[in-house]
Amino acid sequence: MQFDDGSGAAEIPGFLSFAEVKEFYALYRDISWIPATIYDENNEAVRDDWRKAQTSNILKEKFLDKIKKRANFWFKTLNYEYYNFDISDNWMSEEEGLVLCKYEPGDYFNWHRDWDWAYNDPKKNPNTKKKLSCVIQFSDETDYTGGDLEIFGGSRVYAAPKGQGSAIIFPGFQFHRVTEVKTGLRITGLIFCHGDEHLK
Repeated sequence: MQFDDGSGAAEIPGFLSFAEVKEFYALYRDISWIPATIYDENNEAVRDDWRKAQTSNILKEKFLDKIKKRANFWFKTLNYEYYNFDISDNWMSEEEGLVLCKYEPGDYFNWHRDWDWAYNDPKKNPNTKKKLSCVIQFSDETDYTGGDLEIFGGSRVYAAPKGQGSAIIFPGFQFHRVTEVKTGLRITGLIFCHGDEHLK
């Protein structure tokens, strides 16, 4: 594991083994995808200018149990060593599970935060209780060009590595984006660590 002080991002090579990545593709080759959506501060109007991608969710399958167990170790280890957030014992949203994201040529996700300081009403924005974000790399880095995960770390932009099976964990309030995919196909998984209270 490598920790980047500027962005607060932790790089975890080998979060998944090559065999586990192959298992993922074998199990979820026929995933049903839907267009990704973005909502405004009232959690109402869809914004179609901020993100272009497709998503799906894994909610209860055995593969999710494996991911959750792995993420639980890293969330709690990193939170103890670096972040010190108030996280829940039952930190995963059952409605989200593992969020899969597919980016094809022309797809992108502009600068955003998963945990937004501005919209602090949980009734309007359930994301207020997200503390840590974990991005898991299913695609091989040679499968596509572009599609870089970038995290803004105050004075500079941190570019996350793209190794297949690796993961990046970072605080949800850090601005980050996925640059436009130029060629190929980028598939990642997202899992979020929630807490009981906002801003703690």
